[in-house]
Amino acid sequence: MGIGTISATLENSDALKRMLEKRIADLSPVLEEATEAAGNIILEEMKYRAPKHTGQNLEPDLQIRNRENTETSSSLEVGPKDFPGARQREYGGVITAKNAPFLVWKDYEGNWHRAKSVYQPPTPYIRPAIVAKRGVAAAKLASMVRKGFGL
Repeated sequence: MGIGTISATLENSDALKRMLEKRIADLSPVLEEATEAAGNIILEEMKYRAPKHTGQNLEPDLQIRNRENTETSSSLEVGPKDFPGARQREYGGVITAKNAPFLVWKDYEGNWHRAKSVYQPPTPYIRPAIVAKRGVAAAKLASMVRKGFGL
């Protein structure tokens, strides 16, 4: 006698299924837009932090790509697309001459140098951009999704 139970059950209803399917279909574009907005926040920070004066500009290669959207999920990748030196810039490493006996380059003061290999120190810009803007991007995503849900 002193125990009470409260329960609620949703019966399998075709009308309920149709309503939920319509609502999910309405929210799918909101989810895509929110994911894109969050990705753009990270992208702009990466462009801001990308190393300058490297002989090649990384900024044009930084982009949003590989968008995958379903009715209930949305994902994308942010970062360098084709630039072969992007990983080298982020993590550093040794560059070795492959197509010629020496690497040849001109420094900022106009002096020419040549070497069989050089060590390039890391210039992180991808990871710091993600760390710096992860919270802002997540908040933007959550805000847009809540607004889409009418919350």
